[in-house]
Amino acid sequence: MNFFSELKRRNVVRVGIAYLVSAWVLIEIADIMFPELGFSRRALQWLILGLALGLLPMLLLSWRYELTAQGMVRDRGPGREDSENTNTARRLDQVTVAMILVALGLVAFQRFVAPKRLGNDTAAVATVAAPVPPPAPPAPPAVPPDPRSIAVLPFANLSPDPENEYFADGMAEEVLAVLSRVEGLKVASRTSAFAFKGRDASLAEIARELNVAHLLEGSVRRQDQRVRITVQLVDATKGFPLWSQNFDRELVDIFAVQEEIAQAISGALGGALGIESAAQPVRVAQPTADLGAYEAYLRGRQLFYQRGEALRASIQLLEDAVARDPAFAQAWAVLAAASAVAPDYLSVPRKPMYERAAAAAERARGLDDTLALPYAVLGYLAVPGGDLLAGERLLSESLRRDPNDSTAWIWRGLTYLRAGDLARAEQDIRRAVEIDPLIGITHGWLGTVLGLRGERERGDAELERAAALGWNYANWLAWRFSMADGDREEAARRFRAFIDQVPNLAPSARAVVEAGHAAILDSAKSAALARAVRADHTGLQSTGWGSTLAALGMHDEAIDVELDPDLPFGDWFGREIWFPTARGMLGKPRYLEIAERAGLLAYWNEKGFPEGCRIVDMPERHLDCAGAGR
Repeated sequence: MNFFSELKRRNVVRVGIAYLVSAWVLIEIADIMFPELGFSRRALQWLILGLALGLLPMLLLSWRYELTAQGMVRDRGPGREDSENTNTARRLDQVTVAMILVALGLVAFQRFVAPKRLGNDTAAVATVAAPVPPPAPPAPPAVPPDPRSIAVLPFANLSPDPENEYFADGMAEEVLAVLSRVEGLKVASRTSAFAFKGRDASLAEIARELNVAHLLEGSVRRQDQRVRITVQLVDATKGFPLWSQNFDRELVDIFAVQEEIAQAISGALGGALGIESAAQPVRVAQPTADLGAYEAYLRGRQLFYQRGEALRASIQLLEDAVARDPAFAQAWAVLAAASAVAPDYLSVPRKPMYERAAAAAERARGLDDTLALPYAVLGYLAVPGGDLLAGERLLSESLRRDPNDSTAWIWRGLTYLRAGDLARAEQDIRRAVEIDPLIGITHGWLGTVLGLRGERERGDAELERAAALGWNYANWLAWRFSMADGDREEAARRFRAFIDQVPNLAPSARAVVEAGHAAILDSAKSAALARAVRADHTGLQSTGWGSTLAALGMHDEAIDVELDPDLPFGDWFGREIWFPTARGMLGKPRYLEIAERAGLLAYWNEKGFPEGCRIVDMPERHLDCAGAGR
């Protein structure tokens, strides 16, 4: 008797099939129950591994023993036919068929009855350069998601080389950018969707926090000059996939793949939701013919989103991209943005970086005037340059081109805040929160504006949420409200909480910090703070020291610092003069020098003065804001 006949006689093959089908049933049950029991996706992975390891021992057991009516007995060896073998075979066939039916029933239940609670496959894929963001606090109750809404999750990097993480992220971002241009489709921002990278959250949880009805997840496997992209569109409200597909292409066809994916998703959504514009052909222009330039652009853009020290490498990579292809408009645009924000995070001179940012933005606009980002950057630069009118106009033009850019909404909202137009500032920043609900900066500035408008309870809650989301500047803004409340100890605590997270403070700036902390606790120490500010020529990122003096009621000293060209520039000064303890500075005659230099007078003369403010000439010409903020 040969080996294969003996396998058949001992029912080894049947036992193997029955075992695999039973394992399938167990996995389906676990996939449904584990999330309900609070188990993570890792528990399911361990179960699958354990079942896989159990297959070989089960096959060996079936070779050595046979199942009889009297229980397990040792097989009598080849050539010894036994009716029990035939009976066991029949029972195994019956069990296998029954288990297959059970498994199919569980699959149907999971797909069409119970919500599908699959974990985010990208949670296990994290790049070394990108730290995992802190878990966000529970989101406040949201309205039901728009049925025409979608979030594009970061694609998992399944490539042998983990350094291809940037490529997987880039593919997801490019698809997101195309979908955001589909009229009638509400697309969650890249920033909020990518906040789930590295977090162990189910698709249902992600959809709930982003308040979207659909999710697009996928993976990218790149090897040599070929790439496989797998994508799946999930109806998060019903819990089952609407569409999925694999794309195997040469890297030279990468833009065609993006177009295919976007077109397929648009078509699937259009058919399900009746979005007529989604049925229109989707076009993805090839931004560059140089694959090396495109890869440098993707790497540089990924680092730009990380901010901090990553901006140095980002700027270098983007410069490499435009050097390889000087006609690469998108690379010029992101280079402009990275250069514009660099002084807020790096120890680099502000003026040269602003000049480089403006030049890059103009270059991008000249190459492709449909891009929104160059206009946003130019608007962002115009405001600290003293031209609020141009800043508002350029930011509005950027939003006309891309109304889903939360950064442009924030920048324009902060322009209105600087001008004292708190109502319009709140409107713009609220829009940014809607687009980016999981980003601390949007909640932080919304909380600030609400507090300045007298809604302290709601404002404080937004500032707390911003801090919980990792935005340290929430403490910098909150200590000013504590000063207005007369709670100097809480103000000092918030001040210290902010400073302790600021890296690489120069010794002279550290001296200001210590003097500032002491002055917050004891106003008698304000003179020492003023001397320390005068001695510091390094500053504190973009905040400056004038606004700190103003918040402590040192209004004349604050004006002196802001008008002194030898002291560090404080871009935040214009945003923070509306805090209650700083407003007394507005009535100083010399403040009009600051207002004129900052472009505020020109803005007010054309757009109108802030509510409750007017210019009066007696006894000296000054800004009277006695009615502001009421």
